[in-house]
Amino acid sequence: MSRDEFDAALAHPGVLARQIGLAALGERCAACPVRRVCGGGHYAHRYRPGAGFRNPSVYCSDLQLFIEHVRDRVVADSRDLALAVTR
Repeated sequence: MSRDEFDAALAHPGVLARQIGLAALGERCAACPVRRVCGGGHYAHRYRPGAGFRNPSVYCSDLQLFIEHVRDRVVADSRDLALAVTR
């Protein structure tokens, strides 16, 4: 257990990296069309030995498929509901 002051914990590089937002993401994540939803994935899932945390999540492709599927279903269901209401 750490004995540091709370302010020291807030200054820890791991904490700071998660607070800088888009700047903490690698190029591929920053350019991704679903980045605003997934946020780059879970921080720990982005770690690569020798490369740190500025990598896509190991689940990147699965996250993208899931997010796009949910988006498509919401759009389709919303369209169906709007058509049903206007009839």
